[in-house]
Amino acid sequence: MNACPNLLTFVLLVQIILFSTSITISAEVTGDDKKQSILEIIPEYYLDIDVRWMALPKNKYFWERYFFENNFTTEFALFSVKKNFLTFFQFEENSGMGRSFEGVVFDPRDINYAVNPVLEYRLPFRINIQTGLDHRCFHEIDRQETPTVYWNKPFISVFSANTRTTEMRKQMTASSISVIDRLAWSAGWGHFIRSFYGLVDPITMMSYDPGYYNDFIIKARYVFYNYRSVLFSVNDLTWLCQSRNKHLYWSQVTGADCDYRAKGFGARIFVTYIRDYLPLRMSKDRLLQIGLSFYK
Repeated sequence: MNACPNLLTFVLLVQIILFSTSITISAEVTGDDKKQSILEIIPEYYLDIDVRWMALPKNKYFWERYFFENNFTTEFALFSVKKNFLTFFQFEENSGMGRSFEGVVFDPRDINYAVNPVLEYRLPFRINIQTGLDHRCFHEIDRQETPTVYWNKPFISVFSANTRTTEMRKQMTASSISVIDRLAWSAGWGHFIRSFYGLVDPITMMSYDPGYYNDFIIKARYVFYNYRSVLFSVNDLTWLCQSRNKHLYWSQVTGADCDYRAKGFGARIFVTYIRDYLPLRMSKDRLLQIGLSFYK
């Protein structure tokens, strides 16, 4: 655990280097006797909205808490430099509804948010690097069963250029498609800040529970069949987390989906199954999720 401050310092240095490099590049480049702007404002944006039904609750607590969820995720680039350096802003909102014995079928239970500033650099060989801050909070609605959970987590990740669905679709329209073209992947590491080198009060950076310390996440998606505007794929997410009291938490989310896109927007039907060993407040162990999403 003593190595973590050094790793955190490394992540912070990567963030500083990427940001300083992006702002020191000239705003103009001359080519083919024409001046071409290399600084673009809001060149990209992505939107994903889904609703999902939770099935197979393993006990009474899960039956009451997990019934329906909706997720709203937006990501847009504030600016890009030479189309390689991008500064992203990510926002996520998740609201969950459960059941109650008082007759309320759709009982609001949770509301969660994430606000993440991110720097992204795109390498020439279709591999991207991201580093940023994951700021996330989890709130109960009209309840005080558990304290609010929140954290600030600097992270660094590496991922294939086709991780975003729009990029995957571009590859699927190519005349020749390889196995590598069908595979999207990402891997990342993060550190949950508690005291930030002693400069701030620990409670302002992270709640006392669940006590996360370091995490490592791997994602993969494989498009096993495509026909015109339809993609069929399988996916997997593995998350490992070391806690401050040396517990090892984990989560495994495996699923499949059918994706259709037309006129600039897409729709996806998906099913996922979750296994995890997490604190009760964060756990969705053995839940089956069936959902529908719309994305841009």
